[in-house]
Amino acid sequence: MVRILLVCSAGMSTSILIRAVEKEAVARGQQVSVRAVGTTELESAVGDADVVLVAPQVRHRFPQFAEIARAAGKPIALIEPKAYGPFGGPAILDQVAQLLSGS
Repeated sequence: MVRILLVCSAGMSTSILIRAVEKEAVARGQQVSVRAVGTTELESAVGDADVVLVAPQVRHRFPQFAEIARAAGKPIALIEPKAYGPFGGPAILDQVAQLLSGS
């Protein structure tokens, strides 16, 4: 199971994206756990994740989030704005696969 941590402003706006990722994972036969947290929760939640993705609306804080994720040994990336929505499941899972493979 791949544990995906999504960081957004309050941890709530990603609910549509979470459903899209979970639906795509089922279609691909993959097991994922997707959790959204607000920016203030990243440090306490990062240890339970395999990969961290940052929502477009908080991209200005990416350097700070990257320090936290890298200190925990977790890969991190920005979510492309076009992937952040109800049809973003495939793009998000592709991005996660790339991050976990190191490419």
